[in-house]
Amino acid sequence: MDFSGRTAIVTGAGRGLGLSYARALARRGAQVVISDCGSDGSGSGADDSVAHDAVRALRASGARALADTADLGTEVGCQGLVQRTLEAFGSLDILIHNAGWVGYQALEQTDAGFLERMLGINLYAPIWLARHAWPHLRQSAAPRLLLTTSDRALYPEYAQPGLLAYCAGKMAQVGIMNALGQEGAEHGIRVNAVSPVAKTRMWGVSEEPPELKPDWVTPGVLF
Repeated sequence: MDFSGRTAIVTGAGRGLGLSYARALARRGAQVVISDCGSDGSGSGADDSVAHDAVRALRASGARALADTADLGTEVGCQGLVQRTLEAFGSLDILIHNAGWVGYQALEQTDAGFLERMLGINLYAPIWLARHAWPHLRQSAAPRLLLTTSDRALYPEYAQPGLLAYCAGKMAQVGIMNALGQEGAEHGIRVNAVSPVAKTRMWGVSEEPPELKPDWVTPGVLF
């Protein structure tokens, strides 16, 4: 697969699965925007160095890459990410929304702040990103939008106590995929979702795992 001349935004791309996606796209010629605010495993805090370090590594290998550290839980953050991508590269062909976090909270302890933060990245972000990327994807010769769901939401046998808010957000992305797939069909915008299983920091794994490697998910994402 050759992505030469195409521009891709990958959210949550400073580490783990997102970084694997971004590296693979860049190796195949794409211009890549690394979107990552550098939050911790609970979705809190920010560390700009996460995105910038990833970009430096990509540029060292000859790739054209841009770092963006906007908060994607707001429409302003999503709109700004798209605008900065266009200012840097002039076009947008691929949008991969990979950013997310896992947080546990039992139903009886669920609070509005926790729920809002979870839905911000899993419900609001994909809608606002698509909203502002849509006019530019319509101009692409091969527009693609890829969302991220989870087996924790899709299948009852993989459900876990405390993941109510997480599952609500991940199932929301399936509905968004179906709706945008219909809206995008006449413009050639293909919309899909991936349910990745890989050992990353969301599993509490910081080193290269011997199995369930992020790079094993990436070929399916590229396809």
